[in-house]
Order: sequence, then C-alpha cells, then structure tokens
Amino acid sequence: MSEFYSLRRNAITDVSAFFGFVIGFLGSAPIAYPYLQVGFQSQEIVKGFAWFIGITFGSGVLLAVLGLGVGRAIGWLWENSHKVVRRAKGQEFAIVAGPSSVGFTPYVAPMSTRGLPADVAPSSIRYAAGVGAQQLADLLTRSGAGATDVARLEKAMTHTTNIGAWDGARLVGALRLLSDGYEWSVVTDIIVDPEYRRRGIGRELMQRAAAASAGKFAVARIPPGTEGFFRRLDALPAYDGFVRGAKSRLQ
Repeated sequence: MSEFYSLRRNAITDVSAFFGFVIGFLGSAPIAYPYLQVGFQSQEIVKGFAWFIGITFGSGVLLAVLGLGVGRAIGWLWENSHKVVRRAKGQEFAIVAGPSSVGFTPYVAPMSTRGLPADVAPSSIRYAAGVGAQQLADLLTRSGAGATDVARLEKAMTHTTNIGAWDGARLVGALRLLSDGYEWSVVTDIIVDPEYRRRGIGRELMQRAAAASAGKFAVARIPPGTEGFFRRLDALPAYDGFVRGAKSRLQ
C-alpha cells in the first residue's frame, strides 16, 4: 500500500472508531444514568458512579472496535474505487524522481488551458528541438541550479527529446522529455530563465512536450516552489511508486 492510500485509510479508520466511541458513550448514557441516580439516593455514590462509567465507557469501547472494522471496510472500498477512477484517467503509474529522495510527488499532466494566467509568450520567442548541452548548462546556472557536469549532461541528452525556447540566440527555456515510445513519457527537466518567467514560456514548453509524448504523460521532478504552475495546467499529484534513497535495500 502506498503512503498516499495508507494515510487516508488510517484516517478513515480512526474517524470511524472515534465516532463509534462517541455514539456508544452518549447512547448508553440514558441507560447508565439510573445507576448513578440510585447511587446518590442510597448514598452509594462510588458504586453508582462506577456502574455509570463502566456502562458508558464499555459501550464506547465496544462500538469503537466495531467502528475500526467498519472504517477498514470503508477505507478498502474507497481505495479500490479511487484506483479504478485513476486507471480510467490513465494516471496509475509510478515515477522515480531522484536518486537521493526519500519521498516524491510526481505529477500526471493532462494538458489543458483552463484556469491558466492570461500572460502570453512574446512573439520573439522561438521554440525548437536541438538544445546544446553547454547552452542548457548555462541556463541552469542562470537559474540558480549551480554548476553542471556538461559531459554527463550531454550524454544524458542523447536519450531525451530536448525542446528549447530562444530569444534570438539566447536559450531562455528548456524541457527534456524521456519516452519509451509506447507506454509513458516523462518530463525529466523543465527550466525557464528567471528574467523570462510569467510569460507563458513554461506553459508552451509543456504543451509541446505533451504533443510529442506517447501514452501517459508525467513530470518526474518539479523545481521547488513551482507547484502552482503545474496545478494551473490541471496536473494531478500521483503518489504511487518507490524511490531509492541512501538507506534503501534496493540494489
């Protein structure tokens, strides 16, 4: 079970058990109250109070246990129905987001323009494939990504479709798309020059990547702080999958 489903099923179970206890406690109070009343009348207050607590808490615990079972059943039904819906939308797959991550949030990205900002890419921007490794490394440096091993980047780019956005001779945006040509396509990197952001360049790169993709379309790794951009593209978070971290036993 993935963490996404585990957390929600546990929440459903806990809520069901809590309401079971509350219903049992309050529901049994009218039955237990006469014992408390008799205790006060007969001066056996401790005995009457013990009967009251025993009946109300006992009923609450019994219904809480029953609530656990009901909650597990509801959680199981919810999980399986949710998976059916996700499979129907083509969103049931896993993406590995990075070698040092412990958790990740890949995004399935069905492209649409609903709810997008009104900004429009300037007409001087030219979009085309054929991004050079040094050009991309320079763009990453300008974007605060730090130094890049150009030789390794150049080798990696031979396995991806590389879409660039140019303002004249300057590369101001780039996207790398990895695809198996059949089942799924994944955006491994998308970056826009800080001076050119909020102009629709990232949106145009994503739309071109979606048009060139095969099967399911996803983003494996998103830059921090850009979640809103992907949500404006109607991207949905997908939580299933595994990422190998430093303590992983996967070899």
